[in-house]
Amino acid sequence: QGGQGIVFCVQNRNGSRSSLKVPSYGTRSQEDYWLLEHGLAKESAILNELVNCDAVPFLIKYDQSGRYMFREFVEGIRLSELTIFDDFKLPLLKNLLNTVQKLFMAFHCSKRGCYVIRDFKPANLIIDPCRLTMKLIDVGSARPETDMLSKTSRPYRLGSGKWLYWA
Repeated sequence: QGGQGIVFCVQNRNGSRSSLKVPSYGTRSQEDYWLLEHGLAKESAILNELVNCDAVPFLIKYDQSGRYMFREFVEGIRLSELTIFDDFKLPLLKNLLNTVQKLFMAFHCSKRGCYVIRDFKPANLIIDPCRLTMKLIDVGSARPETDMLSKTSRPYRLGSGKWLYWA
């Protein structure tokens, strides 16, 4: 469970697994449900656009109003939980850089314009330890580059006239 959604692993009728993401309704008041649904709808739209990027989960099905999203279940270990041995470090670093390049190209060359990934962190990267492939499993906080510029002119505010700070 994250701040905006809850993710479940579900088994399909054919025996394969997928992820089901729903808004975390219990974390907000009922008046704010629209905000959670809007966020999930936005994440679904971004994943739907990135069908050719193998560094994000494949979107299977989603509700356009943001009530649910089915996507590929990504098998592996969170990068933040991985114990890294010395002989594993260089291949892992190469794969991480390859994944970053794929993500940058997919988000930078989006049909809807350039997007900025705001939540790129080891906890959101799943690695398949056998193939050393990685996927970014949370793109819900991505924003259009045009939304990343500060709208205020206060000189003391971080990001004034520049990119807003995001983790």
